[in-house]
Parts: sequence; structure tokens; C-alpha cells
Amino acid sequence: MKKANFAIEAVTLIVILLAFGLVVVIGSKMATEVNTQIQASNQLSPHAKTIIDDAVTGYPSLFDNLFVVVFVLIFMAGLASAFFVDYHPIIFYLSLLLIIIFTLLVAIFGNVFDDITSNSQLSSEAVKFSMMNFITQHILIIGIVMVFTMAVVAFAKARSD
Repeated sequence: MKKANFAIEAVTLIVILLAFGLVVVIGSKMATEVNTQIQASNQLSPHAKTIIDDAVTGYPSLFDNLFVVVFVLIFMAGLASAFFVDYHPIIFYLSLLLIIIFTLLVAIFGNVFDDITSNSQLSSEAVKFSMMNFITQHILIIGIVMVFTMAVVAFAKARSD
């Protein structure tokens, strides 16, 4: 199997990562709103309210760390994919074009993520995720490092065969 799909795979992996980040931030907003209503309710015991409040309070740190784990696993999956697919050396020139397109797409996706999380309704929740914010604010640089690392793995392996 010979194809230059590591750039396309890298875009897919970045999109999955950013989509996961959006789901986490929106989930945090929903959990906070539900928690506010639960705390105002007289139907639950104080013990139940405390348990729910603790769960909602721990949500940002749990999912912030989970985002980093997902990022690392996605990067490792991309490297494994680049390693196990055979590439012909002539594909290298095509891959340069794909890397340029990848860079543009990652910049667009990063800006979309920033626009959505900068929304007045979500910004108060998005600030709670410090590691996610760091990764998404630097997603272009991280994405370029990812795709070039995948390219090195793919073509270095092809040269050794």
C-alpha cells in the first residue's frame, strides 16, 4: 500500500482533538448550569447536592488532563500509522503540497475553536481548562511538528526498507 496520507490523517487527528475539546467545554457549561439549578432545588438532600457539586467542581481538571492524554494518544496513533504504511519516495513531493494544505486547515480549525470558546457564554468555562487552552492556542505549531514528525517517520522507514 503506497500513499501519502499522513497529512490527511494529521488533519483528521487535529479535527478529532478540537472536536473533543469543544464537547468538553460545552459539557462543562451544561454541567455548571445543571448544578446551579440542582443547588437551588429543595428536592435533594444536602449530601446529594454536595456530591453533585464536587463532581461538577472536579470536571475541569479531569477533562483537562484527559484532553492531554487524548492528544498524546492521537499523536502516537498518527506516528504508528505513518510507520506502518509504505510510501514511495516520489510521494515526498506530493506530501509537501499536502503539508501546506494541512497547515492552512489547522490554522482555520484553531481559529474556529478559539472563536467558539471566546463566545461570551462559553468563555467563563473555557478558562478553566488551562492545558487545553495552551494546546489549542498553539495548535498550528503543534500540528506542524506532528505532520513533520509523521513525515520523517514515514520516509525514514521507507528509506530503510
